[in-house]
Amino acid sequence: MLKVRNFGPIAAGFVQSDDGFFEIPKVTLLCGPQGSGKSSIAKLVSVFSWLEKALMRGDFSARELVLSNRFVKKYCAYQNIQNYFTPTTDLGYRGDAYEFSYHDKRLELKKIEEGNYKRPKIMYIPAERNFMSAVSEPEKLRNLPSTLYTLLAEYEMAKQHLTQKETKLPLGGVSFSYDKQNKISWVLTGTYKIRLQEASSGYQSVLPLFLVSQYLSDAIGQPNNPSRSNVSLEESRKLATELERLLKDQKLAPEIREAVISKFIASSANSRFVNIVEEPEQNLYPASQRDVLFDLLACMNKNGHNSLLATTHSPYMISWLTLAIKAGELASAGVASADIEKIVPRASWVAAQDVAVYQLSEDGFVERLESYKGLPSDDNVLNAEIAAGNELFGKLLDLQDAR
Repeated sequence: MLKVRNFGPIAAGFVQSDDGFFEIPKVTLLCGPQGSGKSSIAKLVSVFSWLEKALMRGDFSARELVLSNRFVKKYCAYQNIQNYFTPTTDLGYRGDAYEFSYHDKRLELKKIEEGNYKRPKIMYIPAERNFMSAVSEPEKLRNLPSTLYTLLAEYEMAKQHLTQKETKLPLGGVSFSYDKQNKISWVLTGTYKIRLQEASSGYQSVLPLFLVSQYLSDAIGQPNNPSRSNVSLEESRKLATELERLLKDQKLAPEIREAVISKFIASSANSRFVNIVEEPEQNLYPASQRDVLFDLLACMNKNGHNSLLATTHSPYMISWLTLAIKAGELASAGVASADIEKIVPRASWVAAQDVAVYQLSEDGFVERLESYKGLPSDDNVLNAEIAAGNELFGKLLDLQDAR
């Protein structure tokens, strides 16, 4: 759960609860005008989730974290939100292992003793991702956003781990091919083959999103696959060192040592994928937006503990998400799966209770979209803009009739 008040463009925040906290379930969609705070929420979820993971991993202590305002100056600076703080900023995050609270310019945290913590692989996929596909050798460029460098590293790993000559994209008959020796990315259709740098902006935006989401969800979903590792080289070395220390500790009884080692290994491996995506619909035709969303949901569904948080400006995204929810509902009601799959891929079905859609306003409010029988309401800010366009067109027709 998250609380955000007086942070950047978000003023009052979520007022539908007394304490200002709102849920971040398995599937969370944030919609609203540009500059209303959608990315602010997404970035805070990323920061707090990573801090919880780092504390559980032992990267630093809780005492070290609260010293010298590191939370703002270092960890929020990574997401470039360090200047969003005001003297009255009030933030809260309730994870499975820690509770965080920021108020009066101070960060406080509390360990949850009996928390059911599952270590996540957290990926933040920024809207600037198409830049990586539009230029050659983006890794050599300086002064890019930190999140873009992180995505770039995962993107390169995803390309190196491709095992097929061609990888089908969720874009109607289009495939991707990577020449590992010459480091050239190709886009292939039924009639032509071009370099990714020469392809449309939609392809350039989708490739990093698609390949990284697939690669990381597979790494979590297939823990026994020796070709993929869900811990870094540095973490592997730390794990080996700690295991060696435990094995040599003669003060521990054998059964206690075995229990401690088992618990340590379990806490040192990623067991879920937290995918945070800015504008998955970016530069895409509505039908392609649907296919990309369904693919993101399929990646999430590879593991029961995975989650997806996305920001959007597209009314279609809410419509496509509604289809995925309805498909899950019909399956639970006993409708033949084969019939549902003709409309929505089975891997993309979601349950209504696992979904929340929030809309943000220009005056700093966060509101959970009401649902009708478990489905997101059509009464949202994105559809309101469509209605406004229809109303304006009606006024023009009135002028025409008045002549």
